Amino acid sequence: MFLIPGLWDMHVHINDAADWFFPLFLANGVTGVRDMGGSLENLAHWREMRREGSLMPRVIASGPILTGAVEENDPRVIKVLTVAQADAVVDSLAGLGVDFIKVHDWLSAPVYFAILARARRRHLRVAGHLPVAIDAAQAADSGQASIEHLGNGWASLLLESNENGPAIKQRLRSLIGKRFAIADLPVAWTTDQLARYLDGYSEVKSQALAVYLARDSVWQTPTLSSLGLWLSIRDSSRLRDVRMRYLPPEERVMIGELLNAYGSSRPTTHTQAINSRYYAEQAGLVRIFSRAGVPLLAGTDVADYPLLFPGFSLHDELFWLVDAGVSPLAALQAATLGPARYFHASDSMGSIEPGKLADLVLLGGNPLDDIRNIDHVVAVIVNGQVIDQSERLRMLGSVLQRNADSALLGGNADHIDRP
Repeated sequence: MFLIPGLWDMHVHINDAADWFFPLFLANGVTGVRDMGGSLENLAHWREMRREGSLMPRVIASGPILTGAVEENDPRVIKVLTVAQADAVVDSLAGLGVDFIKVHDWLSAPVYFAILARARRRHLRVAGHLPVAIDAAQAADSGQASIEHLGNGWASLLLESNENGPAIKQRLRSLIGKRFAIADLPVAWTTDQLARYLDGYSEVKSQALAVYLARDSVWQTPTLSSLGLWLSIRDSSRLRDVRMRYLPPEERVMIGELLNAYGSSRPTTHTQAINSRYYAEQAGLVRIFSRAGVPLLAGTDVADYPLLFPGFSLHDELFWLVDAGVSPLAALQAATLGPARYFHASDSMGSIEPGKLADLVLLGGNPLDDIRNIDHVVAVIVNGQVIDQSERLRMLGSVLQRNADSALLGGNADHIDRP
């Protein structure tokens, strides 16, 4: 068997789902997570759980997400519109004990730079999306520690690797400071528009982007598993994924609603081909980053909404990274040694040495021979406590039983926080 450091999922949204997220994380060897946006009340609760000795993964959390003037009713979001507000919000979050600051798409450039400056004064790192107002070079120079999803929901790093990118960025930037609903934003390109955009991809621009991201050690969390998921959202075969049984009944109802909302008919062969090209260019960017020395983190964007699975989807993310051209060792490090280095904690975690934190995973196969061996979890050790195979199965069974009880009571999806 093969012993590896405990795995980290570096992009999750636990929200109110800790009761079933935590067992699934641990049973899959995920001994630490970085929560990328949630309530301060939950953050305090998780810390109290750890103080009381609860068996749970380590949680590093940002608290609320900072964005601009967009119409957004998500309770996890704070809208920051002025430099004065930026200073006040960062000071407040620092006082409340968040681990870092999370930034999002619609911050104006002056507010973004103010957040970065104030966070430095309060000894807090900044991570999150690359706001549409900001170029990657500006984020690197300003000290943003990590960029998620290869930029944001509009593939901003890919835009910087594309001859057609400036025009698209200009169109998006015209919305900054205006109040508009995300649901009304025409972000879904038609197939032909997407094809023309993909034709502008530039290998030279991609290489140049990789050089300064590597130079400034701006960590990247590609979340390829969530990208691939949304590009294939019409694929009804997802309903046959055996891991669906670990989702609460109300989550499964939402999956059916999503499939209906996006159309039950399969996309045309042409559309599938364009979607595949889009994913391939994103994956190609990850391959270029990895070979250029841009530091990578493994994250999933798993949240308490359907189609991703706590713990299981981190394994998927490692498969996707290797499929994109990242070596098995580099992919494994993106979930182990990488997070340790990102947190400046490689003296206490990320590798197996005497005196380090006892967060470990025992596997039945060597992940360096085949990254899919990451699925063969035999036992997990979290904070020195052993979770053997019988305990793993009990934890997984407890989630199945919870779902069965919930189904008997009748599921209600109205309470779900949709990110």
